[in-house]
Amino acid sequence: MWTRWAFWVAIGICLAAHTSVTWFFFQYVLYGVDRFSILFWYPVMLVEVFVFLIAVKRIHDKLTGTHERIKLSL
Repeated sequence: MWTRWAFWVAIGICLAAHTSVTWFFFQYVLYGVDRFSILFWYPVMLVEVFVFLIAVKRIHDKLTGTHERIKLSL
């Protein structure tokens, strides 16, 4: 995937969306909070990882018009 242009466009789109949402959250939702522990942010980051991976894959598939599947064999 590293050499595919659609992958990097999908990463860029997700990074821009992530930056915008994070900025909005810290700017408006946590406006009056002086201290915010990283321990409270860990569960959010855990969910973000999976959402980010799914979003990148779906955007990549939309851009390329393909639908690759990964088969796991045990």
